[in-house]
Amino acid sequence: MNIIRHISSGFIRSLRCWKWILVIWISSLLMILLFAVPLESAVKNILGSSMITEKISEGFLLDVISNSGAGFDVVFSSFIAGFSIVILLGILMNNYFAGGLFGSVRSASRPGKSSVFFGNAGSNFWSFLLIYIMFFVAFFILASLIIGIPAVINWESISENPLGIIYGWPVIAFLFLIPVLTLILDYSRAWQVSSDSKNAFKATGNGIKLLFKRFFPSYFAILPVFIIYVLYALFAATVIIYSKPTNGSGIFLLFVLGQILAILKIFIRSWRYGVVTNLYETYY
Repeated sequence: MNIIRHISSGFIRSLRCWKWILVIWISSLLMILLFAVPLESAVKNILGSSMITEKISEGFLLDVISNSGAGFDVVFSSFIAGFSIVILLGILMNNYFAGGLFGSVRSASRPGKSSVFFGNAGSNFWSFLLIYIMFFVAFFILASLIIGIPAVINWESISENPLGIIYGWPVIAFLFLIPVLTLILDYSRAWQVSSDSKNAFKATGNGIKLLFKRFFPSYFAILPVFIIYVLYALFAATVIIYSKPTNGSGIFLLFVLGQILAILKIFIRSWRYGVVTNLYETYY
């Protein structure tokens, strides 16, 4: 019953932050549009109103890339550079807003107050960023050890059946490990928000200790949120892969659905923060 209480409390705490979820969504959308709109204009200048446009709508993108000449090469280079900048800005923005969300989902906070959200976002930004970098490095090292090394050892069998690696025990073991790493990340950030000392290394140490003091309640409270996120990701991927709008109305509806999915993604992330914060406040 405690697990259900943690999950429901996290859900309610996330609902209380609806205003900041919308702020994060709008900020993310503007960042993407600043990259996408100039790219779209450049592609239109190259393709014009030729038959190539029809090929793209029919799915023959590789033909366009191979036959568009130097102009497309320039656009592609700009795309890679711009996409890299968007990824970097996205990481910085997510860590900034994570501080605001963690501060807003606390039971003692006033979630609708802008000073609470932006105050926590600013004061915790650098420590949150360093905690995230340590999490990413640990994630990469463990993925290399658990999945990478067995894949290299069994490369011959994998090359004959590439999909076999998906069902191998190293991948399954790593999937069960992902919530553990994420709990350490979130416990570290929950501790950091509640502490006056902005020390990422101390926060990470406390995050590890906090998790293993209440490992099973923490793991099984966060697991349903992870499952919901996986189902969301599968649905979103299905929409992207199989949606082929043929007119302006279809494109507009696909855009609207994409934005609804983007808001839902931010809500699920906020829900996870709320569950971990409720665990933190309950046990520590």
